Amino acid sequence: MAWVEETKKDCFRVGWRDGSGRQHYRAARSREAALDLKREIEQGRPASVSPPLAEYVSRMLNSSWDLRGSSLYAYRGILQRHVAGAPVGRRPLGEITTDELRGFLGALSCGPSARAAVYRLLAKAMNQAVREGLLNRSPLRAIPKPKEQPREIRPLESRQVEALANAANPRYRVPVLVAGYLGLRAGEIGGLRLQDIDFEKSTLAVVRATYREGGKRVLGDVKTPAARRRISVPLSLMEEIGRHVEFFPPAEDGRIFTAPSGALLVNIVLWKALADAARRVGIPRPRFHDLRHTCASLMIAEGAHPKMVQARLGHSSIAITMGTYVHLFPSADEELATAMNEVRERALRDIDATRGDG
Repeated sequence: MAWVEETKKDCFRVGWRDGSGRQHYRAARSREAALDLKREIEQGRPASVSPPLAEYVSRMLNSSWDLRGSSLYAYRGILQRHVAGAPVGRRPLGEITTDELRGFLGALSCGPSARAAVYRLLAKAMNQAVREGLLNRSPLRAIPKPKEQPREIRPLESRQVEALANAANPRYRVPVLVAGYLGLRAGEIGGLRLQDIDFEKSTLAVVRATYREGGKRVLGDVKTPAARRRISVPLSLMEEIGRHVEFFPPAEDGRIFTAPSGALLVNIVLWKALADAARRVGIPRPRFHDLRHTCASLMIAEGAHPKMVQARLGHSSIAITMGTYVHLFPSADEELATAMNEVRERALRDIDATRGDG
């Protein structure tokens, strides 16, 4: 015996029990479609059962053409660590309720950032299931997205950037300067090629990057259109790049920053080189990404407009730039108060002048 339920206005699902008495549900796009499915089940025609959540998420990731290798690697790690072994991961996709998901997310033994990452993965899967007609509505929609704990921004001073570059292994001196003054990501530094640099115009193009795929690092195009950019390089830094190319010949494909063997220069190598330099200089060990934050901090201190910072760093939206660095920009409220003070002073002077004329 099958039955039809209206879960929300104009949202329906059909329920039935199999031979073992286990209960199943299938979503339907309309009451008519639900009644047709009910009749098919009651006439003995087999009705497909929703796959388990973890299985569906895995299939979705395997067929996702819009995700980079690094994103796929991260999502698969989230799936294995948090979803696959959980009871909700073994539940049929079409039978999972909002309360189940709320309880699952609330019971996760991980930090705010990891919980938000799990939520993003589930949201991607549920939205895909809605588009495929497996669900009428995502049960995750009623659950607010967990708040991520913002990472602490720890920009360095320019003199510290210079000290770290001087103390680093000569092979990694210029990568430190490029990150600190141009804001390139570690992967973008590893993908920079001789043909991407215009020594006459003192510019470089960011078009390639190293990234993680299947547990290893590979070389490919940058992740987003915004990340593909051309940057003006200070003349002194362009001279440093020229000297680096002379001392360390580029790889066969033109990459100018490589490991000693000529292999891809990856972020963990740069991080270790920076950590060694910090130990020699005697400053707290920074993350390599802190050099990128340093570049943003230095630009903002020199009065760069937020849109200029966004373009230089290759952010896909101004919201990312402001969300990350808003505390570094001069307070607009203070500037407004100063401007309003000047307006009032002009008004008072006009009043005094009028009284004098009278």
